[in-house]
Amino acid sequence: MSKIALGRLAFTCLTCISLLLLTSNQMWSQSVDMAHHYALVTRLFDLGNVVAPDPSLGEMIFYPRLSHRIAAWLGTPFNSPIVGLQIAALSSMIAAWVGIVSMLASFGRHVRIRALIAFAVLLIANRIIFKLNIFGSELVDNYFFSQLFAQAGMLCVLAIALLLERCEIRRGYRYTFLIVAILVIEGAHLLPALELLVCMGVLVLSDLVDRWIGKRTASHAGFYTYLLLSGSVLLGTAAAVLVHPTFGAMRMISENNGDLTVNRFGSIMSLVLLAVLVIVSSMLLLIRWQTAPAAIRRDVLPLKYFGALGFAASILFLLQCLALRFGQGSEYACKKYAVALVTVLLVQVVLHFVARRAISLHATDSVIRFRSALGEILLPGIVIALACISVIPKKPALTTTELRKLETQTRQIAPLLTERNSTLPTIAVHLPTMSVLLDYMYTIAVFKAPRNDMIMHLLSNQGPKDFGKLAAIVTARDDAVYDDKACRLPFATADLVTIDAACHRQTQRAAASCRSDFDLTKPGAVDPSMLSGFSVVDESGTWTEGHDASFKCELPPSGTFKPTQVEIVTSAFVYGARQQRVTVSSNATSATQTVKFMRAGDVQTITLRLPESNSGWLTLDFALPDAISPKEVGMSIDDRRLGLLVRAIRFR
Repeated sequence: MSKIALGRLAFTCLTCISLLLLTSNQMWSQSVDMAHHYALVTRLFDLGNVVAPDPSLGEMIFYPRLSHRIAAWLGTPFNSPIVGLQIAALSSMIAAWVGIVSMLASFGRHVRIRALIAFAVLLIANRIIFKLNIFGSELVDNYFFSQLFAQAGMLCVLAIALLLERCEIRRGYRYTFLIVAILVIEGAHLLPALELLVCMGVLVLSDLVDRWIGKRTASHAGFYTYLLLSGSVLLGTAAAVLVHPTFGAMRMISENNGDLTVNRFGSIMSLVLLAVLVIVSSMLLLIRWQTAPAAIRRDVLPLKYFGALGFAASILFLLQCLALRFGQGSEYACKKYAVALVTVLLVQVVLHFVARRAISLHATDSVIRFRSALGEILLPGIVIALACISVIPKKPALTTTELRKLETQTRQIAPLLTERNSTLPTIAVHLPTMSVLLDYMYTIAVFKAPRNDMIMHLLSNQGPKDFGKLAAIVTARDDAVYDDKACRLPFATADLVTIDAACHRQTQRAAASCRSDFDLTKPGAVDPSMLSGFSVVDESGTWTEGHDASFKCELPPSGTFKPTQVEIVTSAFVYGARQQRVTVSSNATSATQTVKFMRAGDVQTITLRLPESNSGWLTLDFALPDAISPKEVGMSIDDRRLGLLVRAIRFR
């Protein structure tokens, strides 16, 4: 190995380690997918396997586990599943770009620097202007941990296969390596395994074309024998992929239609056009490689491998769209190909830019080699760093430090609650981070609460609906809503306390009585179970979120305070000339009250008469047909549909 190659390898390793250390405390996603992946990693960390049935895992109980096993193993030295998951996720992002840059760097010396510089410029332009989703964005939006892990493996395998071909290793050894890699990667995720399978098919087809062209100097029998053998190997590998347990599991999961936003490509049709463009680009690259002079083919192998990858991602995406057309799969499953399509297209733009020079035989003079030595050492590492940094938001949504701290404390409490032998679940709510995602994550991962409607309701930021179905509540010490000091259990840490749910239910029932005043400007002043369709408490009040909301309280028994009217002190979200209408009704009377807000900041008191003879639960319903988000009107990035800002509800 030359000094330049050793220097390049050393600097690339240093870059990767630095990236891992610099990003180790940053987590950018607040997707529910992170909670589900973390729950599976936690089970494997604690038990080494998944013990069925486990209702807290849901579909993760049959999800491919290779990436999660590695994450659990990486977390062992730190005694932390979340640290293991973070290391595995960040390493996957870095490894994906190591694979891509390694293939780009395998051009001949006269083209390598030009290709890497062009790609670096394109990455910067994407960060500033295009803002397309490329590899690594899986950890920012929907937290596709397993898919990114498998994509990274697939790209590194392609880079190794390219190196093997460049070193003129025999085809049989190269294809054996690819077959083993396909089946291993499928243990993490199906999509990249299928991409690698189709890539292998393109590589085999390329070899067949070579043999067909050279048939004049070889026997026909030898060509047809190779054709039969190659076809059998591909069909056998495809059959092995189909019978692999992952195929059936991922097929079931593909029916789920989740929310997935792709920048610049919001519709399926736009992605179809993108896939067609990538197919055309890929075919041009493959033809360029196939028709290149034999003397330089080893130096332009990236044309062949990125052409194969682009063809594979595009064809599989179009097949997924075809399946959707016939009622199989979902738009969500189709859109999961978007990151690969966009990334490959960016790489292929660079390849087309350097292709003519790459195929030229007259650009290898010693002056260029001498001046490029430093660039050859530094550029691969720099491009890897640029690629990773280009997908990372400026500010993390969460930090690994705070998640690990919560993990440690919840894992201290969980075994103590298990010893109570309660058949009812425990939930975490209003943890110190005040993140509904983390409340849900630790509820299913550490306290193993089943993923039923009651637990999923935590994600709506409105707390549990029925405390009678809970054993205990783990919450932040001195939390205004849930830390009922009279109901504390003897299981606590520095930041967390455990509340007996049955005891808290009694306190909550007393607090839900229709007393004289409810102040909606103070956290904890109104029990969350009394509100529906409301957002979190602000200093100026509590916003309704959506087109419908309600407030309920229990009327006192006869002989005590009986309100005859309710007063609701409100203002509304009004932007420009757009007015805000609200209609208030009650289950206690047929009368309604409709109010219009014409100007921002106006305060109005809505009064509704109540019959004195009423008893039981009183519900106030708010209809808000003009509710709209600040994001929709270009005011801010807040995407809540705001209508009414309720400051107080008073019974008189």
